[in-house]
Amino acid sequence: MKRGTIGIVREVYSKWERRSPLTPGHVEKIVQDGTRVLVQPCTKRIFSNREFQNSGAVITDDLSEANAIFGVKQVKKEALLEGKSYCFFSHVIKAQEVN
Repeated sequence: MKRGTIGIVREVYSKWERRSPLTPGHVEKIVQDGTRVLVQPCTKRIFSNREFQNSGAVITDDLSEANAIFGVKQVKKEALLEGKSYCFFSHVIKAQEVN
């Protein structure tokens, strides 16, 4: 049974960011449970595009089909897709203007 689609954004906020909100192991379990996973390609992420693809994810720049989009850092305002739910880590206690 299909349960929807989620996306993982490429991290562009910091040139040092290598973390990923989900691992290929997580993706494999999510896909096996019936959820489609879209992953934006990224050469900086600790896990390769191939690892995500081998786990059942679709590698694509287009996350418009995703119901929810996950990332480590916030997405730039101009890259936000209207009507989508985003989940990312935020350091709001630091009172940073970008958060």
